[in-house]
Amino acid sequence: MELGTDVQILDNDTNEDITGLTLAQLLLDAQRKKRRNLPLSSLKQLVQSGGDILQRRITHPVNTIRDEAEERMARIKDEAGRQIRTIKERTKIDDVQASFQDLFQQTQQNLEELQKKFEDRYRQLLKTNESA
Repeated sequence: MELGTDVQILDNDTNEDITGLTLAQLLLDAQRKKRRNLPLSSLKQLVQSGGDILQRRITHPVNTIRDEAEERMARIKDEAGRQIRTIKERTKIDDVQASFQDLFQQTQQNLEELQKKFEDRYRQLLKTNESA
């Protein structure tokens, strides 16, 4: 789980989801063992906010990543439109095919870069939340 794996913990008798309770217990145990000594002020804020602070700390970066992805996709779409208009101005089918292949490869590369950035940001967010 420390590597970012999602888990769900169910009570054997009731089949109730007890993931949150279990994670809270793991946090308590880590505090007792001083493995991860969270600042008292952070713990107080977490309790006082009922988890809202943690939710905001996660939601804001995720929304930022989503917004950046949407903007990047809009730019990719605009660029694709420009390239298509350029292609239409050309006449040879071979040129059109080559342009589409270039467009596809560039779009694929952009999407892979975007995916990598998203994964890097997500890992960074998890590390930040773990150390907070």
